[in-house]
Amino acid sequence: FFAPKCSPGKLPVLVARVNGVVDASFLTGMKYRFVDWDRVEVGSGVMREGTLRIPADKPVFYVGLTR
Repeated sequence: FFAPKCSPGKLPVLVARVNGVVDASFLTGMKYRFVDWDRVEVGSGVMREGTLRIPADKPVFYVGLTR
């Protein structure tokens, strides 16, 4: 078995960020945490009116929700 030839790429790594909105009334009052690739919290708060806005100006990798 031979692995296909691949390229590791070049620096700088280009990263695209997008924003998003989650709108679900049953999520009202839940706490959220924005976490980056290194598992560092980059933002947090409480969802109001069931709307969560994920900003494009932060390096959000995932969002943790707790009741």
